[in-house]
Amino acid sequence: KENPAITGIMMGEGERTLTELCTSFEQESSLEKIDGISYRRGDGTVAVQPLRSLLPMDELPFCYANLQDFEHRIIYYESSRGCPFSCSYCLSSVDKHLRFRNTELVLTDLKVFLDNKVALVKFVDRTFNCNREHSRKILSFIRDNDNGITSFHFEIAADILEDEDIRIMNSLRPGLIQLEIGVQSTNQYTIKAIHRVMNLDKLRNNVTAIRKCRNIHMHLDLIAGLPYEDINSFRKSFNDIYDMKPDNLQLGFLKLLHGSLMREEKDKYGIVARDIPPYEVLYTKYLSYDDILKLKQVEKVLDMYYNSNMFVLSVRYLSGSFDDSFAMYEMLSECFERRYSDGSLPSRNGKFELLYDFAGDYLNEHDMMVFGELLRFDMYLRDNVKSLPECFAFNKDESLRAKKYSGEHKLTKAEHIEIFKINPVEYRDNGNVVCGDTVIYFDYLIRDYDNNATIKILEETK
Repeated sequence: KENPAITGIMMGEGERTLTELCTSFEQESSLEKIDGISYRRGDGTVAVQPLRSLLPMDELPFCYANLQDFEHRIIYYESSRGCPFSCSYCLSSVDKHLRFRNTELVLTDLKVFLDNKVALVKFVDRTFNCNREHSRKILSFIRDNDNGITSFHFEIAADILEDEDIRIMNSLRPGLIQLEIGVQSTNQYTIKAIHRVMNLDKLRNNVTAIRKCRNIHMHLDLIAGLPYEDINSFRKSFNDIYDMKPDNLQLGFLKLLHGSLMREEKDKYGIVARDIPPYEVLYTKYLSYDDILKLKQVEKVLDMYYNSNMFVLSVRYLSGSFDDSFAMYEMLSECFERRYSDGSLPSRNGKFELLYDFAGDYLNEHDMMVFGELLRFDMYLRDNVKSLPECFAFNKDESLRAKKYSGEHKLTKAEHIEIFKINPVEYRDNGNVVCGDTVIYFDYLIRDYDNNATIKILEETK
């Protein structure tokens, strides 16, 4: 009655329900024998059919069996349903049934994706590694059957990884897998309040162990608006996770999902959220509305300058001039809002110019030179830039001097040679600033899993 435009709802798992529903529509037959639905009858009354029992995972159909064109596709796949944890903001904690598809069936399914060279397979398992034998067999299989093209995405609990798991991960081709790791907060009062179980020290150690091999893209999550997390506590959580050096730090905002324990406890923590999907937090007893707006601004520049992986070395160097990493992004977000107060977004060159101008307010002349060279190196790692940002005034003599290092080889559009006043590779690998001309060759046809060009030092000052 409240939503007259809605004629029906599917409830629970939909594989059998949707199949029967489509058949009923085709045959124009009655809906009264289909379980797992609610629907509006012709007289306006509402029928509520019984929920279905849960299917064993092995009986779920492999929906990609008849797919013909796999090229460039992103495939979503699940080898388990449910979650062993009870995070109060998540609907997966409501259903206590944790089911696994037979591992041998999973491997057969994955072989189809590998044989057809799918671009990316995203596992939607809530905690992929909660069954170690299951996850290890899958990781070993994709390693042993790697086609050099297909990559896989998994959501894991990093603190339950063991040495054997990390050993397998370290043996994988760079870019073969991506990991999403939900940290959410490092405030222990917050973790306890949301019924989350996490060993932060072990998580930190395992993330460090995975990162050492530089072969896996790691995405760490942080949620704003949780109980007991005020702006100072959130700042600490941000810095704790940032110090783990993830490839991507996802700053999300709490959603009060219907049916979740967090929604039932919202008054206890003074949580107020939007009343329309996705029910995102507006403020809490601990975090004001202005704080939320500030974090939204931080999220914007974090995505632009950190998660894009386009400013890796320059941002790393710049962050050393601030009390903490959050402070840098907080001040950068204020600079961004002043420059783009009309709501417009910067061009690619505009992003470089904004960061360069921002750095100029905090760095001395020498540090600004180093920062500028690292920023220029970051730029050329991604693109053979023809139209330079204004902060890198075009120097014709330097450009001609760089070209001489190609010798008799005529550079293509996919190649570039640039002279830097420092050795950016030394800073990247060892954190040392070594001044002196360094000539670097960029090959844009061969890129790493972060989409950076392959580089080679042609000459450096001794």
